[in-house]
Amino acid sequence: MGDCLIDWLTERKTQGLAPNSIHMYDVRIRNHLLPAFGTAPVRLLTYDQLRLFFDTTLPAKGLGPDSIRQVFVCLRSAMDYYLRDGKLTTHPMLGLKPPAKKSKAIESTKAIRRASKFLGKYLMVEARKADQEARWFCGLLGMRQGEVLGLTDDSLDGARPKDRGRRIIVKQQLQRVSAEHGCTLDHATGRWSCGRQTSNCPKRIGETRWVLQRTKTESSYREIVISERAWQMLIEHRNKQRARRKLRTFHPESGDGLDELLFIREDGKPIYAQRDRSALEELISSIKHLPMDLTVHTLRHIATTVLIDGGADRDDLIAMMGWSPKNADAQIATYSSADVALRASKTSLQYVEGFYGEA
Repeated sequence: MGDCLIDWLTERKTQGLAPNSIHMYDVRIRNHLLPAFGTAPVRLLTYDQLRLFFDTTLPAKGLGPDSIRQVFVCLRSAMDYYLRDGKLTTHPMLGLKPPAKKSKAIESTKAIRRASKFLGKYLMVEARKADQEARWFCGLLGMRQGEVLGLTDDSLDGARPKDRGRRIIVKQQLQRVSAEHGCTLDHATGRWSCGRQTSNCPKRIGETRWVLQRTKTESSYREIVISERAWQMLIEHRNKQRARRKLRTFHPESGDGLDELLFIREDGKPIYAQRDRSALEELISSIKHLPMDLTVHTLRHIATTVLIDGGADRDDLIAMMGWSPKNADAQIATYSSADVALRASKTSLQYVEGFYGEA
């Protein structure tokens, strides 16, 4: 089973799976799957054995539903590849279901809906005071954190006439790519032969670095039309960044496009995700009635809510949020916390008023 899992992960790397996803799957394989099944013959794994592992063993280790789903995907996908290549004739996970995705509680949904009515206005006021208006304007458009932090000068499309709408081009995302371990992985234990983590491996391959990767999916590559007023604000921000690049204290990371980032630290380096989250927490600390544990990604939920409440249809949401068309319906059902009653209000009011119309 260990060979099956590693072969699968190696192929996914060559297929261009995002580094963050590769890292996540690698951790799930080494920490959970290899210690449990690393030396077991793939053909001898049984449905009952795997069901016990997912239903009892992993929950007992403290893993939540989302983490267990990730482990499930690793194992099922690896076996799918062996089935494809003729190394398996039957699939022991057939009929085995992963734990359901964690759904938002009703109170959480209501909190996001309430916040969607006022957060944008109040957040922008605080952001202007802190000279962060451009950053959180982009966040309130529903862009992912990595997409915003990966915006570069050419992400602002000034070639189009004003009457056709100024645009932000979302074409890439900022990512932190880790070095790779250079030692031998024990398929039975999930441990490296040197006994050290990647950062301290004596045979470490490459170095941890910043890169601009393509968007999360092909559908994530998109253009967002903005108002002329917002456009001018972003252009002013870009001009400030260009001025900073001429200072002697500006030392950007090496790499394509990293010297043209629109959002950077004081020294010109990319912004860490945690530092970005802390900046948001500081801005909203004085705002009351916010959802519990509001994060940078919550802004994407709020953007979805506002768009749906404003009458956005399925195609509008796909274009704005960068969703895959085939997954859009599921996204709308689970991702959005909009007031669905409001969307149907015109029809429902006409229906009710018909009860009292003149004969």
